[in-house]
Amino acid sequence: MGGKNSSLNPKDLRDLREQTDFDQDEIKTWYESFKKDCPLGYLTKPQFVNMYQNYFPNGDAETFANHVFASYDTNGDNRIEFREFLCALSVMARGTLDQKLSWAFGLYDLDGNGWVTKDELLSIITGIYKMVQNDVELEDFAETPEELVDEILKLMDSNNDHKLSRVEFIEGCQKNPQLVKVIKPL
Repeated sequence: MGGKNSSLNPKDLRDLREQTDFDQDEIKTWYESFKKDCPLGYLTKPQFVNMYQNYFPNGDAETFANHVFASYDTNGDNRIEFREFLCALSVMARGTLDQKLSWAFGLYDLDGNGWVTKDELLSIITGIYKMVQNDVELEDFAETPEELVDEILKLMDSNNDHKLSRVEFIEGCQKNPQLVKVIKPL
């Protein structure tokens, strides 16, 4: 998508209009902002973690930010290019509830095998607790990450196989909007 001083070419712009819910002017604006913040043309993991840490200065955002970074880095090259950034932003900002929940499922499915296990849930939920520990009252849901994970599985694991399919995850979130406030990406 170009070097550090380039602009979007017409083909890239057309592709991004097709892949996102942003119009041409919005894409150009996001691109200029991205280029300004990321002059190399990509966002590194330390930059991304630092950004989250700045948003949550009273907690430890590293674990959660690393998980979110991996979900943005769809090609696995350990950096977030503009296309990856804009596609994720489009889902988060303009996607339907199902699209947002499907994206969140991908965030929780750490190994990408199509299932969210108790360990994967615990890793993400622990990261959320560490990040917002001094800013948000999570005790309304559960006092510990382990208790919350047990509650999530109790509510969502409809076939009691101790893991969540994409369908179970999405349907469980749709039935429990209070729970979505805790498990959705921030």
